[in-house]
Amino acid sequence: MSALFVAMDEAPNIREGLKRLLNGALDIHFDTDNPGGCLVVLSVLESSQHDEASSDELAQTIQDLKTGLQQRLKKAKQSGELSSDLDVAVTATTIASTMTGMMVLGKAHFTRASLNRTIKQVLSLLDD
Repeated sequence: MSALFVAMDEAPNIREGLKRLLNGALDIHFDTDNPGGCLVVLSVLESSQHDEASSDELAQTIQDLKTGLQQRLKKAKQSGELSSDLDVAVTATTIASTMTGMMVLGKAHFTRASLNRTIKQVLSLLDD
C-alpha cells in the first residue's frame, strides 16, 4: 500500500493523487502477471480463518489506509485545495471503503471500465 501512497504524494494535486491511488488499486487487482487481487482485502474478508494477531494486523492495515487518506485530505483542505466544508474523516472513510470495495467487486467480475466510473464518481466528492 505504501507504493500507492507514494504515487498519490507525487501527484500535482489531491484529486490527481486520489485518482492515482484508486487506479493503482485497480492495477493490483487486474494485473494478469499477479492474479488474485489484493491480499489484504481478501484476507480481511476471510479474517475468521486467521488468528487474533493476524486479524488485528489486517484491521490495522485498513485503518492505516483511512488514516493516511485523512491526513492527506486534511493537508489539502488546509492549503485551500479542498472546500473548507469538506468532512475529511467521512471522505477518507468513503474513499477507503470504495478502494477496498472495488477489490471485492473485481472478484465478482465487475469490469475495469465500470470500476473506473466508480473512481470518477468518488472523485466528484471533492468538488465544491
